[in-house]
Amino acid sequence: MLRMLKAKVYWEGMEKDIARWIKECGECFLTNPRKVATPPLRPVVTNKPFEIVAVDLLEMGLSANGMKYVLVVVDHFSKWLGAYALPDKTASSIATTLFQRWICENGRWPRQIHSDQGTEFVNSVMDELAKVAGITLSTTKGYNSRENGVCERAIGTIQKILKKKVHLPELWDNMLPNAVYAYNVTPHEATGESPFFLLYGFDPYVPSEVIPEGRVTQYQVDWDDYKTELLRGMQLIREHVREYADKYRERMKKSYDKRHSADASRLPTIGSRVFMKLPAEKSKSKYPKLTNEWDGPFRVLDASETSALISRIGADEEPLRIQMDMLRVCPEELTLETVVTKTRRRQRQKRGRVRASRVTVVDAAQLNTSICCHFRAVTEFEVPDSTHCLHGQFRCVGQQMPLVPGVPQLPPPCRVSTAITAGQIIPELPEPAYSHRVENVLEAARIIAVWQGCGTLAEKITWIADPAHRRISPRSVALAYAFFRSRCMHVAIMASTVPSQGIMRHAPIPGWGCDMVHIFELAWTMACRISWNDTTQKMMRMEHRKAVFIVPHNLRTLKRVNGWKDTIVFYYRMFKEIHLRRTELFDDNLGIVVIVLPSVEPRPGSWLPLVHAVNMWLACGCRVCLIAGPRTQDESSWFRVAEQARKHVNGFLEGHVEYMMQIVDKLPVMAGAMDTASPCFAVAITEDEHTPIPERQARLFYEMTRRQLQPWASLECIPEMPPRKHPAVRHQEPVGHGQEYAAIKEGRVQKRAERRKEQRKRRSQMRAAAKELSQLNVTDRKED
Repeated sequence: MLRMLKAKVYWEGMEKDIARWIKECGECFLTNPRKVATPPLRPVVTNKPFEIVAVDLLEMGLSANGMKYVLVVVDHFSKWLGAYALPDKTASSIATTLFQRWICENGRWPRQIHSDQGTEFVNSVMDELAKVAGITLSTTKGYNSRENGVCERAIGTIQKILKKKVHLPELWDNMLPNAVYAYNVTPHEATGESPFFLLYGFDPYVPSEVIPEGRVTQYQVDWDDYKTELLRGMQLIREHVREYADKYRERMKKSYDKRHSADASRLPTIGSRVFMKLPAEKSKSKYPKLTNEWDGPFRVLDASETSALISRIGADEEPLRIQMDMLRVCPEELTLETVVTKTRRRQRQKRGRVRASRVTVVDAAQLNTSICCHFRAVTEFEVPDSTHCLHGQFRCVGQQMPLVPGVPQLPPPCRVSTAITAGQIIPELPEPAYSHRVENVLEAARIIAVWQGCGTLAEKITWIADPAHRRISPRSVALAYAFFRSRCMHVAIMASTVPSQGIMRHAPIPGWGCDMVHIFELAWTMACRISWNDTTQKMMRMEHRKAVFIVPHNLRTLKRVNGWKDTIVFYYRMFKEIHLRRTELFDDNLGIVVIVLPSVEPRPGSWLPLVHAVNMWLACGCRVCLIAGPRTQDESSWFRVAEQARKHVNGFLEGHVEYMMQIVDKLPVMAGAMDTASPCFAVAITEDEHTPIPERQARLFYEMTRRQLQPWASLECIPEMPPRKHPAVRHQEPVGHGQEYAAIKEGRVQKRAERRKEQRKRRSQMRAAAKELSQLNVTDRKED
């Protein structure tokens, strides 16, 4: 800018004025990139084990045992790690696991628990636990994960170990204790020793057949001296670890400060004006690339080495404690203009809605037990065994209802366990899975989980018929309860007697590799809100409803049809285009394949790719339908196509008899015979195989195909053609004097319409000239 102005104008002090004017621009200050003022690192210093314990939560994904989260607990001094799989991240689950697993199991009683500001750690339940146990709670500042760096580093190490050792991702919780043990027995870089040695004073025992270990008998040891030496050794090793940790922290601090160019002189001081960065501002904007993520200005009230206490200038708001690298110091030239943002950052408040229902402290000296806390809801009901009507393995065979107040003891006239099959739950299920007997809620939940899970149709049919294949989820159990509520009077009556918002305490079911108690608890909460109606049944039918309509090149006008939901239209010129690399043709959700054969006979060696594709579809459990293509003038060639297709498919089925029921053959049987239901006879005869059939004829071909295959396959109705809009004609005006309408196509006037208009105009002029000439000739004759 200075160079451009110098070419046109000049005044004294020009460079200083332009520099001052640029510094006074608030938008430039907040938009242009600037170096972040990173404060020097201040490591956490501890002198004994369990003085400060850091906790964090890691989301790993739902496992086969129903676990989704990992509670990570790390001791700052010894680096001892505890990782516990959890099904949810509620306040009661976090507090119960932290107290029972970390504190009570091995007496690891912390003085301070350090966590982030997540609602699972900042709530009234944790406050009650800290008050009862005498523990101090502390939290990090927002968007500042390095304050809990020991947990973040441990989480990264655990994830790397699990990536190497877990072969099935849904079984990650089974490998988690092994990963924790490997972490605790490995020497730590920050201490020089393993966490196990720092806590117990000896190395962990690892079985080895290579290196023999010498043994000391009890007659060679003075127990008093041994105790003294052990305590003295523990004191010496802790002093050594403190010195080693101090040196390690010093090296880490120097490396961090050098890497981030930490300079305390560039940090804001008391009285400085600053702007605060809001990382969440971009996520709430419609145009995140054009969003300003700075809020302010603020005044610094207090400053430490790593954070500052700021308050908004000109507003009565609560001060905020913000880390230094989230602040930007305002220059003196910048005017005080408030920046309006959608995001407001405030101090984390304690949520009152999460409360402990009961906290019980038992004197350990009187009962010889540990301190225990119970975090349980009040409205609960027990499902003890399979005789209970809401048990997952309850079989309805017409027995009497149990003794429940207000419920008659007459035997309900229902025996659903002897009559329900899998086809009543999933009407689209093929045989033999359709006739599979469903005796209880657990079996229905297994079938629904298999049907809604991953896998091809053939695999699901095999898994449903095999009771040893076990798969379950809370959603499948909820749908199974909804189905049995609509069919079984025992389940319906018992469900009406339990509390509407009650929590089910289901008895454990052996033989399933997951937490069935927790799964049934979640499922009952979901089942209370859903019912088995048309919407639920429609959702069950959505699996494997996708159809592929494979047509020859002369039916390519079907590609113009818009609005397909579950149908893929694929047209080919040669069979080699239907190869296995086209993933859209071999989707797991595929259920129906309709193959329309070409109109003329292909080359003799070109049928192999089609047979390979048919083999893949049949192996996946799809129903394959063979339809003759549109006829051409060479009807003998058209009939030979059907004969060749039947020959190749039947040759394949001779070695795969199990696929016989999945083939629907609608090809012509004999030459000259006419089937009125066949789509090939409903459309006109084409001149050759390359001539495209009009869209209306192609639509008729598809509709006739859908009707012909209706007993075997449910195809999607073809979307209707949009009606053509014609301009309205004003009848009150004489013809020729009405409003002219130009031919419009995509917002433009067609050249063809303009030419027709010019031709009409010339013809009118010629007729008028001819008429005038005829009148002149008549006048001349009269004068003569």
